[in-house]
Amino acid sequence: MKGPLKWIAAVVGVVVLLVVSAAILLPILIDPNDHKPEIIAQVKERTGRDLRIDGDIALSVFPWIGVELGKVELSNAAGFDNPVFASTDKVSIRVKLLPLFSKRLEMDTVTIHGLNLNLARDGGGRNNWDDLAKAGQGQGESDTDSGGGASPPSGSKGSPDGSAAAALAIGGLDIDDANLTWHDATKNQSLEVRKLNLQTGAISAGEPVDLSLELDVQVGEPAISGHITARGRLDYDQDRQIARVDDLRIESKFSGETLPGGSARVALGADIIHDGAENSLVIEELELEAEDMKLTGQMRVANTHTVPEAEGSIRIAEFNPKKLHGVFSDVSIETRDPKALTRASLEATIGGNPNQLFVEPLTIRLDDSTISGEVSVPDIKTQALRFELALDAIDADRYMAPEAEKSEGAAPGTTSAATAGTPGTAATGAAEIPKEALRKLDVIGQMNIGKLKASNLNLSDVNVRINAKDGLIRLNPVDAKLYDGTYAGNITVDARGKRLRTSVDENLAGVLAGPLLKDLQGQDRITGKANVNIAMKSVGETADEVKKSLNGSADFAFTDGAINGVNVARMIREAYARIKGAKLPPEEAEQKTDFSEVRGSVHVSNGIATNNDFTMSTPLLRVNGKGTANLPAETVDYRVQATVVKTLKGQGGEELDDLVGIPIPIHVTGRAADPKYALDTEALAQALAKSKVQDVIDEKVGDDRVKGLLKGLLK
Repeated sequence: MKGPLKWIAAVVGVVVLLVVSAAILLPILIDPNDHKPEIIAQVKERTGRDLRIDGDIALSVFPWIGVELGKVELSNAAGFDNPVFASTDKVSIRVKLLPLFSKRLEMDTVTIHGLNLNLARDGGGRNNWDDLAKAGQGQGESDTDSGGGASPPSGSKGSPDGSAAAALAIGGLDIDDANLTWHDATKNQSLEVRKLNLQTGAISAGEPVDLSLELDVQVGEPAISGHITARGRLDYDQDRQIARVDDLRIESKFSGETLPGGSARVALGADIIHDGAENSLVIEELELEAEDMKLTGQMRVANTHTVPEAEGSIRIAEFNPKKLHGVFSDVSIETRDPKALTRASLEATIGGNPNQLFVEPLTIRLDDSTISGEVSVPDIKTQALRFELALDAIDADRYMAPEAEKSEGAAPGTTSAATAGTPGTAATGAAEIPKEALRKLDVIGQMNIGKLKASNLNLSDVNVRINAKDGLIRLNPVDAKLYDGTYAGNITVDARGKRLRTSVDENLAGVLAGPLLKDLQGQDRITGKANVNIAMKSVGETADEVKKSLNGSADFAFTDGAINGVNVARMIREAYARIKGAKLPPEEAEQKTDFSEVRGSVHVSNGIATNNDFTMSTPLLRVNGKGTANLPAETVDYRVQATVVKTLKGQGGEELDDLVGIPIPIHVTGRAADPKYALDTEALAQALAKSKVQDVIDEKVGDDRVKGLLKGLLK
């Protein structure tokens, strides 16, 4: 056996000697730079492009088979402005020789320095790399066809054992000072990536790889530039088909004139695991930071290869929404309360797929308010929305613009005084409602509010049910408790036609009108317990159009209250004193008219409200009235007749017995918010004169026929 072993050892020694000798002699005997013209010609023949090799080509064989190129430049495709498609200052690729004999590919660090790549798409949609792709496909087909169709080498892509990946090892990637430009003429969009640096650790199967990336980016009009850094650790388990990205951290800072404050900062961190065998993706330790807002959470995605199904949870720590909005928008938010919209947080469990989203449970904290419940989007394509939410308490007025003014009230005796600020009033008075947006709504939801302050009104136990589909929006039922009474409403907004149509059916029962109007308008022109029913319809998108087209009816009743701002008894005393030529009674401190009941109904036609059955009962008077209110002009023209039913005792003990039973006319005119009351003194004098003559006739004339004749003449 010694003889054969000696021969084998000798042969191996000779082979090793030859390999080492070749590795030493080949770079000396063969100068790859002598083949530059042939290489350039081959590139021209296969791609039609010009290749320039300005730097030297360095070749090595042992212990590394490698090539190193200096400055290289490849021309652009015909028809594109930039003459250069790609260029590099240095490219180095080396493969260890001896492991090749064991079918292992061990590469040194792949180095690419000074890469410049210009990508573009012309106005016809042609990319400047399409010809290279076609040339590569043609070459591949040619190689496959020649030789009767060569089979892939052992361990290559397609081999069941994946041995090629297992036998591959790369010392790392070193890309330094790379620049990339992209211009799309079809969309007039441009993008530049400058100073791109990418470094990795050694890359081999089953071993984690550290990665570090840094680049500058600039987007075209409007011009925004930014700096982005990324780092993390990549790992892939071939046997278990598990890919991981641990400690991923991406940080970016952008600047530009269009950005509020000139800059914005965003950061992302996460651990990502993809299981190829289970077709699942897990995102853990998720952190997203945008200025002062920080989102944390975790997510799991199943069926990544078919229809992904996601579930997870997110949390947004308390942040300042007003400040964050100022970072991303140059339009600042001004609120009536400077402290409003300064504290917010969120907690939610989410799930869904590419066409659905479910958030349950959901908790949002905004300043001193908490919203809880569930929200879902059953069809993302149609933007359908479903929700069941509860809000503990909120002061909506805090979030109104500082310049917003309180709505002015109407005169006593009109329905707006008792119903201003109801949801129906808001619906009919909404200005410039976007019909197209309303037509796209697909919403079904329920909102419950424990305590609500809006338009300075205080409500509790508010419940609203909304159903919106294809331009038809219904709020029904809407109910609430307010000022010792209740509100119930049914509101419909129809955006299906050319013009917006709104209808309201509302009811107020047992509401204390005084505190309500005091809060709403700053003055309680009428007090008492109110019961109001409204049924109105309107057409139009603006407040003016709504007022001009308003049609419907309402009835109202107030009990045990007063009309403030006018003292009817005082007006009568003053008028009576003027008629008699007597001294006017002293001014009374309190200007109001107490009543036991006020009742009436209103018919509205094209914005003109008419009332013909107004009645008011007081301890001393019976009042009847009728007139109109012009809602678009916000004016009233109303006539009242007050009849004394009991003696009016004036100051100083004087009794006005002469006025008992005589109708006293009062004219109400002017702006609905500030009406003027005037007693018709001349008409009162005539009535008194007739009353005196009537008394004389009744007392002095005994003949009934003469008495009747005189009464007829008097009339």
